[in-house]
Amino acid sequence: MKIITIIALVLLTLLVGCLNKGEDTFFSANYDIENLKLAELSLPEMFCGSCASSAKKALNSIDGVVHTKIDYKLKTGMVVYDFKKTNTEIFLKNGFIKAYDGTVNTDRKYNTTDDELFSGE
Repeated sequence: MKIITIIALVLLTLLVGCLNKGEDTFFSANYDIENLKLAELSLPEMFCGSCASSAKKALNSIDGVVHTKIDYKLKTGMVVYDFKKTNTEIFLKNGFIKAYDGTVNTDRKYNTTDDELFSGE
């Protein structure tokens, strides 16, 4: 009986995850799109997936960060953030980003077409 219950819970979790996929964009309704910016980071000292996970977790912990994407193979990161709550200087002061010699390549107004940059996550 326990096995059936576990299998049912797993299937239900997968079903709910599939139903929610694609319904919303990655940014929350709590953010005004007019306040969003996209920063593209260079992270030249990043060498592994674990580093990318740590950097993503660190950036996501900053109030005002809406979404992040880190690619350790390309040594880059993208951060969508509310510029009224945070800024790129705060990202660069973060210990994890500082450890990877992080710099900001571009920092511009967010556009809804930028959603494509985050597809496949």
